[in-house]
Amino acid sequence: MRSTIGTGRLRPRHRIAVLEAEAATADDYASLPPRQRKARKVARMIVLAGGHADYVDVVSLSDIEAAAGVGRTVASDICKEAQELLAADYDPATSYTPQNDR
Repeated sequence: MRSTIGTGRLRPRHRIAVLEAEAATADDYASLPPRQRKARKVARMIVLAGGHADYVDVVSLSDIEAAAGVGRTVASDICKEAQELLAADYDPATSYTPQNDR
């Protein structure tokens, strides 16, 4: 396999790892509590799997349990929180959640 270093292109898995690290850094900078960080991580998982606010079942609860290190009930709650984030126009690519200025 040819190296992509210096070509401006990253292999998909490497690019995903880089994006996840950047998102975690943004969450750290925003001083988010652990629960919100987990919800954002699950939202990123949903979008990466091709889902959106109305279609979150692309990621199984067992995958959420493993990624968040929680049990099934909490995983379900975190999935609902991720769905709410996506419905509120949360952009996983920028870790930006629009705020209502009213």
